[in-house]
Amino acid sequence: MARPINEIANDVRQDWKSVNYAAKPYLEAMFDLRNVSDSYGQDSAASIVRYFLSNARSWRGPVAKAIKAELQGMIKGKWGSLGVLNQGSMPKTARSLRLTFHEDPGHGWLEVPMALLTELGIADEISSYSYMKGNMAFLEEDMDASTLLRAAKAAGIRITTEEDYTDYDSPIRRYRTFRMASGNLRSKLIRLAHGNPEMRAHLLPLLK
Repeated sequence: MARPINEIANDVRQDWKSVNYAAKPYLEAMFDLRNVSDSYGQDSAASIVRYFLSNARSWRGPVAKAIKAELQGMIKGKWGSLGVLNQGSMPKTARSLRLTFHEDPGHGWLEVPMALLTELGIADEISSYSYMKGNMAFLEEDMDASTLLRAAKAAGIRITTEEDYTDYDSPIRRYRTFRMASGNLRSKLIRLAHGNPEMRAHLLPLLK
């Protein structure tokens, strides 16, 4: 049985005496969480843990290695628990698509045909935090994947996924940044929310 996240956070603080400034806000958030199904403001617990791991690479040693492995084990394969995949009830006649969700210890991306974004009319709503390669887009999990799934539901398309997890940095991070319309207000708000987590609670209502 997995230990509570706040208990793990306490172990981190005991061992990591000088917490990296970038990891500190996520470690603080972990003290208010117990399991990966919890939420912290607009973020899921799994996202908070991913952000912490992504910014904790300077924390080393046997304790760090053990705790990182413990946290990675908790979030591995937990994308569906983030609520991103929850499309609610769908008609039995809904068209179905099976997509791949890629994730590494720091983040996750939903691989989607570019043609689908065009079909749904959301290509200009995808932020520069997503990537592209060939005729495929890799939508980051926090906002862009949610945008796709909401649009798919509205169009009567049921999305199912298979997961591709790596313990190392995903090669997706080296793909081309997704192109977007520079003048699109929604895209600018999405970028602002990504870069300023403390502002998400105020910005997200504007995206609805």
